[in-house]
Amino acid sequence: MTQQMSRYAAGLVGAWLIVGSAGTALAADGTEAAARLAEARAAYERALADLHAAEAELSAAQAAEAPAQAAPVVATTQPAANAGGEPPAETTAREPGFFSWDAWEKSIDIGVNGASGNSENLNLRIRLAGERNAETMETRMSALYRMSKQGSDTTENRFRFDIFNDWIPRDSKIRWWAKGAYEYDEFQAWDHRISASAGIGYEFVDTDKHTLIGRAGFGGSQTFGDDDEDFRPELLLGLDYRYQITSNQRLTAGTEYLLDVSETENWRTNSFAQYEALIDESSGMNFKTGVSHRYDSNPGGTAKKNDLEYFATIGWRF
Repeated sequence: MTQQMSRYAAGLVGAWLIVGSAGTALAADGTEAAARLAEARAAYERALADLHAAEAELSAAQAAEAPAQAAPVVATTQPAANAGGEPPAETTAREPGFFSWDAWEKSIDIGVNGASGNSENLNLRIRLAGERNAETMETRMSALYRMSKQGSDTTENRFRFDIFNDWIPRDSKIRWWAKGAYEYDEFQAWDHRISASAGIGYEFVDTDKHTLIGRAGFGGSQTFGDDDEDFRPELLLGLDYRYQITSNQRLTAGTEYLLDVSETENWRTNSFAQYEALIDESSGMNFKTGVSHRYDSNPGGTAKKNDLEYFATIGWRF
């Protein structure tokens, strides 16, 4: 029994030694694995910190370069896509409307000269004008009043209102136009005259310096306040010229020929030439001088066929 107990005890001691050795080996392996895990975790955390630092440096560099390289927002910003994923249609800034005050360039010109003493005379010229230039349409309006007195006698008393419109197709030298006018003249055989016409125009020359446009059309005029109030159907041929001498000087001229197609012996012309110089850009102050000529082959009554006018005015654009 004792021998058997000894052998049994020896067996238990051997088993314990074997298990202890295995446990020690497993413990050693676990410790090594834990060490490697801790080292890997530390390396990961260092790499993650380096990544965050690099991202921050890149964002700071891009933010510093953006103001110098970016174009204006209007030019570079792309519109957001709509719900279907497609970009919206392109939009352009709308031009001011025809009746918008800001759409018009306004001007006033005043010329006065006179004398008092041995001779009494007064000459007055006032002109108000507006011009609107859009991409496909140009409109001009003007009202002119002239009055002259010699002593107590009035030698000129005339008013004229004009409106002119050009329709300009894109990428074409051809344009369409229409015009109308009202006149009052105390020293004509008639008191009032209204006229209107429309037609086609062509740009013979269109550069930064020179513009030459030819016009042809048809219309008519009607007089009131004379013994023979008549209507004239008229064929119109005309030329408009502009020379931009410098940025603040220009020369404009124009002429039109109107033929009474019902009585071809009746015809008239209107011509003008004008020089304009900008005196002060901040206030729009300018100086104008020019000449105008009107001819009517059959003015009626005792009126003269020719009317020649010359002028010099100070004006303002606003």
